[in-house]
Parts: sequence; structure tokens; C-alpha cells
Amino acid sequence: MGKKKIIFLFIFMSLFNIQVFTQQTFMFTEKLRWKPQKEAVKELYESMNSFVCDTTPVVVKYDYSSVLNLINHLFTRRRIKKQLDLRKRMVQNETKNYVDSNFVFINDSVKYFRFKDKSRIIEWGESITSSPFVSHSLVHSSELHIKDNHVLILMVSGYSGIPITSFYVFRYKGNIWELQTTSRVKLTEKLIVKVDDDQEKILFETPSCQIGELPLEILLQ
Repeated sequence: MGKKKIIFLFIFMSLFNIQVFTQQTFMFTEKLRWKPQKEAVKELYESMNSFVCDTTPVVVKYDYSSVLNLINHLFTRRRIKKQLDLRKRMVQNETKNYVDSNFVFINDSVKYFRFKDKSRIIEWGESITSSPFVSHSLVHSSELHIKDNHVLILMVSGYSGIPITSFYVFRYKGNIWELQTTSRVKLTEKLIVKVDDDQEKILFETPSCQIGELPLEILLQ
């Protein structure tokens, strides 16, 4: 191989490596963007209500890893589809109960999403992950105190294609846990959540960087 070709190949590979590194860095450093309470509650209501009303048939995904698995799926397709449809209806009924019981309307407009018991928040998070459209999901929660404010952060991680973690932040006031804000981010590293009392904010970090912060004023909106 000539010197010019070697130099060209070296430059090409260098540019390729830089591009890959940049994309990976973006994956790790995507920032959290917190939604105002009104927008967060409205968006959540519309999403949950849309799922409750969804009549789209569940699609059975075939396992093409081997001929034997494919043949087995072809013969069990009807049974699998029946199980998935049943599971979807069960999750829809659960979601409808949350829609009817936990959203607060004022003058026909949705205003709040509330729970009386924090254990019910965890149950709600787990009901999200039981959807037939989500696979390999995890639910984590972090309970924090910041300047006499009691906060519960629910983190729901889904792995259907892209690793997405959704954040639901509740504040305890008047014996009620009320949703204050939400966010979501692509997350491929371990997450560390901690309080900075001096600067009055909650910090969200990974081993490689800080992906966001939640100021106290957003929780008090």
C-alpha cells in the first residue's frame, strides 16, 4: 500500500474515531430538561388516557435466532397473541384507575397528579413497566430532603430499543404527594442523585459527568 493511501486511511480512521467518541459522549452527557408542573401533568394525562383508549392489536414479534425458534413461534403465535392482548387489557384497566383516581380537574382542566401514599407511587411506576410495549424495565426511587421539603423522585428505565429513563418528581405537601415536574434522558451509566443544600438544588450525576440539576424553585412552583 502506498504512503498516500496509508496517510488517507489514517486520517479517515481518526475522523471516524472522533465521530464515534462524540456520539458516545453525547449519549452520556444528554442533559435533563425539567417541564413546568402544568405541562408535565397535562402531558402525562394525555399519554395515560391515550393508552387507555388504544385499540391497536398487539403485534407478536418472532424469534429469528434459529429455525427451531421461528417454527415454534409460528405454531404458538395465537396463544402468545392472546396472552399479550389480555396483559394489555389488564394494564389498561390499571391505568384507567389511576386516571380516574389520581388526576385532579378544576373547571374541566387537568391541574394535578396526586397520591396519598408514596407506596402507591411506586406501584404506579411498576404498572408503567408492565405494559406489553415495554421490555427490560426497572423502577427506582430516591427520597430526599431539601430545605425542609420532602421529595420523592421516581425513575422508570425502559429498554425497548433505546435506554430511556423517565423522571417523575413528587413533593409532599398537605399530606399529599403531588407531581411537580418530569423529565427523561438517554442514560447508559449509573446515576447518582444528591442534594446540594447550600445552592438549594438536587444534582443528577453519572461517573463521567453531571447530567442535570433540579433547583428548589421548580419544586415550589
